[in-house]
This record gives sequence, structure tokens and C-alpha cells, in this order.
Amino acid sequence: MAKPTRLSGFPELLPSGRVIEQYVLDVARQVFELHGFLSLETRAVEPIDNLQGSGEIAKEIYVLRRMHAAVGEADPGLGLHFDLTVPFAR
Repeated sequence: MAKPTRLSGFPELLPSGRVIEQYVLDVARQVFELHGFLSLETRAVEPIDNLQGSGEIAKEIYVLRRMHAAVGEADPGLGLHFDLTVPFAR
């Protein structure tokens, strides 16, 4: 069996660390809600057309596709975005 390796930028927390993280998030959520803000959940992928926006080609877009897609299978036309500006723009 291969030994799992950590990936830079992707935290892996043990239960004790996760409890602390959840506590901090809960306190932050309560404070925001006290001031009238509500929770927002958005998808992690967007259609490529939305990510390209005004046609800028300097953006780095990571395309979402299946590793074992059949030859000729339609491209879903989805990509990952690195921030939440696209959902807010919708």
C-alpha cells in the first residue's frame, strides 16, 4: 500500500485540530449572524464561459474532466475557479 503524502495547500486535520477549527468557525458565524449576515454556499465549478468573463486570456483556468472519459465523450465545459468573484457577479 502506498504511503499517503500531504499536498501543499490542502490541510489535513486530526480530530483535535478539527474541533478547534469548528469552534473558531462557529464563533465567527455567530458574530456575523448577530450583525445581519447570512450564510452563503456556492458551487466549486463554473461553466468555462463564466470563467472567461470579458475574454481575458491571462486568467488561469483549471478545466474539469474525467480521467477515464471515453474517446469522443462530450467535454462538460466546466472549470474550477480560485475565488468567489464569479458567484457574486451572478
